[in-house]
Amino acid sequence: MLKVISSVKDNLSYLEIMGEPGSVSYLTSTRTRPAFPRDLQEMIDLLSFKVQKNREALDDYILLGRLFRLKGEPKRALRLHQNLLARPTLSVRHQISLFCELGFDLLDLRIRDFGENYFLKSLTLQRQNISALMGLERAYELQNKFDKAVEILERLVRLGRPESVHLAYVLSEVALQYLEKGKVARARRMVEKALRSYEACPYAHLTLANVYTTAQRYERAILVLRSFLNRWPSHSFLALRRLEDVHYRMDNYSEYEETLRNCIRFSPDNFYIYYSLARHLRKKRKDKEALEYLRKSLELNPLYVNAVRDLIQMLAQGENAQRLTSKTNHFFASFKASRRFVCPTCRHRFVPVTWHCSKCGTWEMFEIRYELQAP
Repeated sequence: MLKVISSVKDNLSYLEIMGEPGSVSYLTSTRTRPAFPRDLQEMIDLLSFKVQKNREALDDYILLGRLFRLKGEPKRALRLHQNLLARPTLSVRHQISLFCELGFDLLDLRIRDFGENYFLKSLTLQRQNISALMGLERAYELQNKFDKAVEILERLVRLGRPESVHLAYVLSEVALQYLEKGKVARARRMVEKALRSYEACPYAHLTLANVYTTAQRYERAILVLRSFLNRWPSHSFLALRRLEDVHYRMDNYSEYEETLRNCIRFSPDNFYIYYSLARHLRKKRKDKEALEYLRKSLELNPLYVNAVRDLIQMLAQGENAQRLTSKTNHFFASFKASRRFVCPTCRHRFVPVTWHCSKCGTWEMFEIRYELQAP
């Protein structure tokens, strides 16, 4: 029994991340849920035994509720924390902790205001409470209140928290919202602020290209997009779409071919660019040259779906060509529909392109996966 208690105490100390010594420590909801070195149920059983022996042990009760949430039982955690908050005599320290815990319970449950009011109550009692600030920022994101999320992230950065990367992504989202409302100058200020926070944010670079395009500063937009192709080749399709659009808007589509050729000179291993050039050449009815670039694209990536499809279409000849093309189109349409963008943190899958995981809160460049099921 002593051995079990010792191992569980080690695990409970492992849980104490971000709390003042002697206080009930902070642990977020899904977003930073760790893989514990011991069995979580063992810890729950021990704490349950302890609180039955001493019902005044509020720290243990609060921690027990947190463990319920970590186990994936936020409703159970919410009930426990609500019952504790109803006690008539609570210290300010315990009120602060309970407000935070209730906030994270609601955040996991995704109900009401996602815990916003509880986090605000906690901050009323302790203005610089890191746990409450991080929870409040997450609640704002889930409600698409990105401008308010920026304010909280800036406070966290001033308090020494490593949130610069996160801040850059959210600032980029705010910039895009301004751009959609036609507020180009504000959008530019936001995205420039994002790049000062974290220069290597790919979302900020694409948003900056959008800002330049809207402001009809096309040459600058092209420079930003070409830089994106060099730095993030695995997501080149995001920049190439915009690059083509810029040439349309500047009424200089004839120069798009030369732009792609220049991109190839600087990024000779980027199969996306070869495919885009092949596609453009097909539009200009330069099929022989297009075929050459399609094959080059497939040399670099033999499994690139679009290039395989186009190659089959171009090589299909004779009376069965139409039937073959029809069947291949159906297959590749199904294959393309199986594309998913995968969160690098929690592995949750999304159908549309996204930079923000609504499940765990991660802002990042997502992985691309094709998940067509076998018949």
